[in-house]
Amino acid sequence: MKRLVTLFNEIDTTTSTKAKVTALANYFRDAPPRDAIWTLYYFTGRKQKRLIKRRTIQEAVQEISGLSDWLFEESYTAVGDLAETVALLTETITQGKSPSDLPLHLWIEERLPTLAKAEDSVQKEILKTWWRELNTEEVFLLNKLMTGSFRSGASARLVVRGLVEAFHWDEAILSEKLIGDWPVTEDWFLSLGRAERQGLSLYPYPFFLASPTDLEPEGLGSPEEFAIEWKWDGIRSQIVSREGQIAIWSRGEELITQSFPELSLMAKELDDGTVLDGEILAFVGDQVKPFAELQKRLQRKKVSDKMVRENPVVFLAFDCLQYRGQDLRDKPLSERRKALQQLVSEKNLNSLRASPLIEMTLDAVMLYAQAGHGRRANLYTDYTFGLWKDGVLVPFAKAYSGLSNEEIGKLDAWIRKNTLEKFGPVRSVKQAKVFEIAFEGIQKSPRHKAGIAVRFPRILRERVDKKIEDADSLQSAMELLNG
Repeated sequence: MKRLVTLFNEIDTTTSTKAKVTALANYFRDAPPRDAIWTLYYFTGRKQKRLIKRRTIQEAVQEISGLSDWLFEESYTAVGDLAETVALLTETITQGKSPSDLPLHLWIEERLPTLAKAEDSVQKEILKTWWRELNTEEVFLLNKLMTGSFRSGASARLVVRGLVEAFHWDEAILSEKLIGDWPVTEDWFLSLGRAERQGLSLYPYPFFLASPTDLEPEGLGSPEEFAIEWKWDGIRSQIVSREGQIAIWSRGEELITQSFPELSLMAKELDDGTVLDGEILAFVGDQVKPFAELQKRLQRKKVSDKMVRENPVVFLAFDCLQYRGQDLRDKPLSERRKALQQLVSEKNLNSLRASPLIEMTLDAVMLYAQAGHGRRANLYTDYTFGLWKDGVLVPFAKAYSGLSNEEIGKLDAWIRKNTLEKFGPVRSVKQAKVFEIAFEGIQKSPRHKAGIAVRFPRILRERVDKKIEDADSLQSAMELLNG
């Protein structure tokens, strides 16, 4: 138990991803496999059901602390967590004690099952005995385990990284092995390091979830190297078609096949050995409906034909992980995207669509420049661009991201030399430079002089090959707006 306490505290007291991975690696290197497998079980989000009633725990701690019912309830309300409340109220018998030497696996495999089978009165005596054996931190974790409320501050992905750092195991194979149900045994933990892939059957591939970056936009590289899509308000899922069977998995590795019978029926048309990654959306006509419409499906054990008719869904695929039995995950996204588009085109299924890429761009002329903020306050980094309308350049978008630091420096020098007028922090510049401006959406806007507004504009590149006369017009923008 003491190793688990150390690991839990190290993770709970840091926000550093690297520190969490290091703590996990140190734990797995030192812990006996029979303990390590249980830590892996709990730290990957699995849990056992509550083993004891809340009232029994309350009575046991009140007998130790002498607190009345109302004072216990006030304490519980103030702390907000039962396990922590009990740990604090038992400090008179736990504080200053050395960590217990009893291994974690004995607690989980022998002691906790004994507690679960005992009568309420016996459970109280067992609890009081255990609490007297442990220190405060161990009491807290024990309470979490027996109430089924244990949660760690590390994601399953960080746990995988910790194992990889500890033992140099293959990360991809390890991630696959941890999907679905697996035996909580010492032998199985030791088998994780073997290089062979397990039979996939109907299991999904590990979900690759989006994560924030600490980099500035310009530090990500050229925008041309990215594929940009909308963020959809749906259920992230994988559709698996293998060995003549269909399974639909949520990102939480829960089977949701029965909640979406029409998608299961659609998936039977896919070639065997196909795995699609995407989003389930409530979709009526060409309109995406709120996420709440999907929740109606998940809350039912059986979905009726009426619910299918009233709350139709589509699977919006954004990746093809396996196609006709071939694992495509090592292939470039461009190749996987090609396979996805081919599949969607060939099958022509109403409830299967490919997530559209966002590729709206216009060539516009720089009109104004403004100094940036923070560390960019001494540079002109915010720019206004215009499009042609009746022989006049009309402002249509402001953008500040997309250029490298070197490009910003050169452009700043040019702006200072080619300023026409100053309006406080803003400078109008000579109309001489054309830039390709990308954006994620466009809509009509009577508040703007151009009559349109664009969403998330950014600079792709300077069009040194174009004269300002070659820049796009507002008519071009309207054509994008109208599709």
